[in-house]
Amino acid sequence: MNHAPVVPIRAFGDFTADVFDRYVGQRFRFTPATGTPGAEPVELELVEVARARERQRSGGPAIRQFSLLFRSVDGRKLTTGLNTVRHEDFEACDIFLERVQSSYGVPDAADYEAIFNLRDDYQSGLKGAER
Repeated sequence: MNHAPVVPIRAFGDFTADVFDRYVGQRFRFTPATGTPGAEPVELELVEVARARERQRSGGPAIRQFSLLFRSVDGRKLTTGLNTVRHEDFEACDIFLERVQSSYGVPDAADYEAIFNLRDDYQSGLKGAER
């Protein structure tokens, strides 16, 4: 799958559903962020980007909500909690993953969800990527 090169994203405010759309079908490497020194990375494929309705808080900035659904490539499992994610287009960072049962109906699949709730006034700016 071809995609335009992206300068590494440096802050959580840079994560948007639009950015991740182009990565559906690609693999990301995850390792537990704490407690497991020397743990081998687990490859997860991004299988879905889901958008929630944008909320406007009374007197405050809008909240952008979206989630990412990942599936283990080889069935290996991660622990629920903070995991360090790595991909060639991004700087390594920690995100919280929760093991979920997806609606795709794959028995015993190792699926994980990351949920993002971001204020619209928290943007550090993407360089080379579309919002």
